[in-house]
Amino acid sequence: MGLMAGMDTLRDAVSGLGSAGGWVRRQASGTASNLRGLVGYLSLDRLLPPSVVSTLQFFASTVPVALGLRGATSKEQFAGSTTLVLLAIVTSTLTLGLTLVAVAFFGVFWLISIARTVPAVNDAYESKMSLLPDTDWRWER
Repeated sequence: MGLMAGMDTLRDAVSGLGSAGGWVRRQASGTASNLRGLVGYLSLDRLLPPSVVSTLQFFASTVPVALGLRGATSKEQFAGSTTLVLLAIVTSTLTLGLTLVAVAFFGVFWLISIARTVPAVNDAYESKMSLLPDTDWRWER
């Protein structure tokens, strides 16, 4: 009788473990599903104030113009480069000068935009840029 009672107890423990294992598995699966849904729900639009998001979108759309892409004229490239240089200068005070690299990077394109005021340079620039694929890098909300 002792051996049979021990076997019954072991069987009950194993079957209880199986149902507990199923419960743990369901909880883990549900948690993973909920986390995937949460990550899918999160976006910059939901995490940041609208004014910050629109500012980021403005600067993101300014980068291709500053690089002279999307058929930007020399005036548009100058304005875009100047905007990004000023942004980098302002943010460099917040990041202790780390974005001065961005000033140098966009400063090069600022100089290119100045050089493009010469018609021959502008024609040569536009002929070289026409060889590049026209990629739209806009951030769609």
